[in-house]
Amino acid sequence: MRLSKYSTIVFDCDGVLIDANEPKVKAFVQAMPEGVEESQRTLFAQTMSRNFGKSRQWLLDTFAEICPGHASAENIAALLARYSSLVSKGYLEWSITEGCEEFLASAANKQELHVASGSNQDELRRVFEQRGLSKYFKSILGGPTPKHENLKSILENAPAPALFVGDSMIDYESAQKSGGFDFVFYLPYSIDRENVTRFAQHNNIPMINSFSELQQ
Repeated sequence: MRLSKYSTIVFDCDGVLIDANEPKVKAFVQAMPEGVEESQRTLFAQTMSRNFGKSRQWLLDTFAEICPGHASAENIAALLARYSSLVSKGYLEWSITEGCEEFLASAANKQELHVASGSNQDELRRVFEQRGLSKYFKSILGGPTPKHENLKSILENAPAPALFVGDSMIDYESAQKSGGFDFVFYLPYSIDRENVTRFAQHNNIPMINSFSELQQ
C-alpha cells in the first residue's frame, strides 16, 4: 500500500503500536471481584474482544450487565482501580509491535503522525513519553473523548488526505463516522482477526500484516 499520497497518518494504539489487546482482556478479567462465575468471566472476555476499543465506561457498563450481582458501586470502583493499575503497569511492559518504531522513524519525516485511541488519554501520553514514542507524533488523543470525535478533531487541523491505521471494527466505524479518512486494517495483533478479515474481504477494505507493506 502506497503512503506517498497521504499527508497525515493516524494510528490506533492497542494492537497497532503496542501489543495490548489480549493482555487488556486478561487484565480486566483478573480485576473482577471474587465470586464472579467462570462462565461470566468467559462471556465478558468474549464480549470485550468483539468490541475492543470501546471506552472504560462501556467496559464497566458491560460488566454490570453480565455480572449484575457483583455490580455494586463499591465493586465497580474497586474493579476500575485494579484494572487501571494493571493496565498502567502493563503498558510499560507489553511489547511494541514488530517493525513499529522503524516505520514511525521513517514516516515521521514525510507525514504528520497522530494517535487516536479509546484508551485513557493521560495514561497514553505518559506511556508514550516513557517508552520514547511521543517524539513521532503531533498529537496523542484518547478517552474519555470518543474515538470518532478525536478523529474529527485531527481532521480539522491536519493536512489532507489522511489515512487511519486500525485493527478493529470499532476503528473502522470510527473512521467512517468521522469522515475524511481512508482506512487500512492492521491484522497481526487484532483480537477479532477472523471477523475483521471476513468484513474487509467482503467490503474490499485494504489489509496489511506488517508495517513493511506500507510503502512510501
